[in-house]
Amino acid sequence: MRPYVLSVTLFLLGLASTPATAAALAPSKPSQLVTVAALGSCTALGLTTDLFNTLVKGDGTTAPFSIPAGQVLVITDLTVFAPGKTAGGTVQVEVVVGTATSHFSIVTANVTANASGGVGFTATFPTGIVVKSGASICPVAFDGTSNVAAGGSLHGFLTKDK
Repeated sequence: MRPYVLSVTLFLLGLASTPATAAALAPSKPSQLVTVAALGSCTALGLTTDLFNTLVKGDGTTAPFSIPAGQVLVITDLTVFAPGKTAGGTVQVEVVVGTATSHFSIVTANVTANASGGVGFTATFPTGIVVKSGASICPVAFDGTSNVAAGGSLHGFLTKDK
């Protein structure tokens, strides 16, 4: 009976510490929340696609966006879309983050193109994906032979880089 009680106790202690960990990656004020659209050109990473570089404000207006020095962007969800693929074909959708010298994919998914050749992908990240200042964030759609400019939007918040 004792091993069972110990296991339950450890499990409950683990649950008790979860909110404190999650709270560390939550915005402390509404002004930290951001919505960013991919409307630029991802030339910094050498890709022929869009760049998440346009802040969409609460009133619907837009402004240029980059992650301020000394801060990080915590991405909580994103959407990627692309037209011009073969209907019914498999398209690899990904979001690439980094600089010209070092970049990597933070999310990759295989998506089937709809009847008009469009693809869409949405992901939510409960613990967030942290992106440092100076990095480019670019959506990509590749069908095995070529990539077309992918667009999208992301939501998240800015916080101090610790």
